[in-house]
Amino acid sequence: MTSNTVLLLEQAVGANKILDPVHNEKYSVGGLVPHAVVLIEKEKDISSALMTASQNNLVVCPWGGGTHQFLGNLPSRVDIVLDLAKYNIRVNTICPTFVVTPMTKKFLKNKKFKRNTLNNIPLGRFAELSEISSAVVFLASDACLYYPLDAADEG
Repeated sequence: MTSNTVLLLEQAVGANKILDPVHNEKYSVGGLVPHAVVLIEKEKDISSALMTASQNNLVVCPWGGGTHQFLGNLPSRVDIVLDLAKYNIRVNTICPTFVVTPMTKKFLKNKKFKRNTLNNIPLGRFAELSEISSAVVFLASDACLYYPLDAADEG
């Protein structure tokens, strides 16, 4: 991340909302230390940081309950972390394998695609939409106010 990008980020959200870099290691994601941590105070801070990241090809990772315990797909780099934990925002990721939906059914008509895909799925079958929606309902519910994992890996 260039110093120019840091300046743009400071202009977007305010320099007082950028954590002192000496504390960035505390916000490591999968062993990756972010270049900047944005301390979110308002919804506008989130959109401003995301806009800056998008315009500068930066990787953004939300930080909430369980973020540091990634079990799913890890980013190859983390440029900016958005600290959402103080607002009691949980960060959960569902990492399913191939899910059968009306949109994906057309791919399953191709026998070679179906065989090759199934060979790469440990369970040996495609996920059904109802299986994924159950995980979404659980993670969004009060039954999951504190869940020590942030990735439900269906594959």
